[in-house]
Formats: sequence, C-alpha cells, structure tokens
Amino acid sequence: MAPLLHTKRKAEDDLQAHLAQRSHRDCVDQPSVVGRIAEEGSLNFIIRNNDPRRLYVRPIAWTSEHLQLLDCKFVFENVILDREVKQASTIGGKDSSSSQPMRLGLSPYANHVKTNLLERTEPEIKTCLCQSILEAYNIHPQGSKYLPFRFNLRKIAQLPTEGVFASGAGPSSLAYISFETIQDIRYHHFRRVKGAAHPFTAKVRQRLWDIESPHLARDPYLVAILIALAQGQKRDQQRRGGDTDKTKHVALSETSRLSCQTLESKCQGIIQSFKVQVLAVYGATAQHFYVYTAIISAEFLDKFDKPWQCSSECPVVVEYHRIPVREELSLEMLHRILCPGSCEFCTGKDPLNRCRSREP
Repeated sequence: MAPLLHTKRKAEDDLQAHLAQRSHRDCVDQPSVVGRIAEEGSLNFIIRNNDPRRLYVRPIAWTSEHLQLLDCKFVFENVILDREVKQASTIGGKDSSSSQPMRLGLSPYANHVKTNLLERTEPEIKTCLCQSILEAYNIHPQGSKYLPFRFNLRKIAQLPTEGVFASGAGPSSLAYISFETIQDIRYHHFRRVKGAAHPFTAKVRQRLWDIESPHLARDPYLVAILIALAQGQKRDQQRRGGDTDKTKHVALSETSRLSCQTLESKCQGIIQSFKVQVLAVYGATAQHFYVYTAIISAEFLDKFDKPWQCSSECPVVVEYHRIPVREELSLEMLHRILCPGSCEFCTGKDPLNRCRSREP
C-alpha cells in the first residue's frame, strides 16, 4: 500500500510541477505586464486583483470567465432570406431566369460540395471543400494558417487555424476552423507527460473538462481568433497611414444590422470598427455551417495594446448562425452572411465549377 501511495503522491507532485512550468511559460511576459501602474478597470488591474496564473494564460486556455471579464458574449441569430430570394431559388419559381445570382443551390457542383461535406471524409477534404466555397465568394486564402495574438504591444501567441482568408487585397478578415481542431489544440496545450502515472492523466482530463465550454458553439477560442483578426486589421491600417479622426463604420450584413445598431449606440465615440468572421464545422459528417461575426472597435483593441490603461466600456457581441448543410438554401444563407458583395455568384456566374479540380 505504501508504494502505491508514494507513486500517487509523486504523480500529483509531477502534475503540480508541470502545471506550474506551463503557467510560467504562459505568463512569460507577465513581469512587464504588471510593471506599470495599472488604472482601475484596466486588464492589468483585473489580472492583478485575481489569480494571474488562472487569468493570464494562452488564448487556447481561455474560459467563459475570460469572456465575462472582457465583456464579450455570444448571441445566436437566425438567417432569414427575403421572400423573393426563396422564390428565385425554387425550381420553376417566378422570374427564376432573371434571379440567377441568388440560385446557388441549383449549381451542379454546389450539390456535389454539400454531398461530400455530409459524407464521412478526411478533415483535409472538408477544409478544401469549404475553401472552394469561400473562394467562390471572392474570399481567398492568405497562406499562413496562424494568427498572431498581441498583448502589451508584444506577440504572445500564434493561434492555429485551418485557414486565414481575405477579401480582395484587403487584410485578413476571416478564419476557418473545425471544432475538432480546437479540441486537439487544447489537448496538446495540456499534453500528457510521457511516463506519467494514471492520476496525472485523470487530472489533466479534468482540467480540459473545466476549460471547454458546455456549449460547443460558444467556445472562447473563437473569440480569441476574432480578436486576433481585428488586431491584424488594425495593424494593417496603421501601416497604411495610421488612424484617422473620422468615424468609420464597417458595412453590416442585413441579418445582423439591428443588433449591431444597438451595440453601436453603447459605443459612442468609437473611431473605427473592424468586421471579422469565423467559419466553422463540426464532426466527420459536417451537418452544419457555423458562422461567427463580430464588430470589434479600435477602442476595445486598445485594452490589449495598453493593458495598463482603462478604456470606456464597449462590449463585443459575437453573432453566430448555424446553417444546416442539407438545407436547400444553405449556400444562399452562407452567401448572405459572408459575401463581401463582389463575388461572381452576385453576377450570376458559377465559379464553384472551376474549383472542382482543386479537390484532393
């Protein structure tokens, strides 16, 4: 019995040492973070007045507590198509020949894409299929699949995704990722030490359960990706000539205009906002498209650039839509949310047919 207790105590000690080392790695920039005088309400103030080892962690280890402290929340929205769009998308409907730009569901290859998404296929194939849809909307991959996340004017993490995209020549505005990839990244963040005893594995598993959101579609890592995209847009703007003094609001989709107007009314004095999105799927058979959209103000991003300063309250609302892939109008719904307004579908062409050769 004594050797067993000794082994268990040693495993628990190894766990604490491992978590302490990881916490130290996660907080590598912390001395410079807390070195300044923190104004009340600033991120440094919040970190200092709570457990830094629990709050100052890599974004993959964020929990719902982080979202509450940052005043970020998820809001589910239904996708509602206009009656004219539904009629135009129905075979034999009135004026169907004059409404070709909205008849995405009738594309032969569009049906092929949807069928393959619903089948049990490799993750790489699903990624390629989703990329072909995005490229048809004039949203193109940017090469790197990592997004730099900055805090205190330093790059503290590289956020893995399965694709970073931009519309035209603009900065990156959308990322693609699957929920399985998020779970895999999180598991490797708390990877099991080789040769560890069973109690270690059990505690790491419990740690993962504590971190993962009870609502799959509201994973905090998605918010971190959106913030990283907005940070990139802000830095790109600064490189192109700096901030302007004029108020500039990004174009909002029709499905999210009402709630975002409410958000803007709470954020008076915002100099600029950045529209960012995430497209996600779940499961070996992707039954749904999950689309996340956020309007993130430059003032909110200043909280991360200057964490010692307190900025005015301006919440971030992440609106998300769940679109059934089987739905006849699923690609119309996706087009309605994602399209920047300049794709070939909008002009009645079918660029998905040209993407077929790219499928692995």
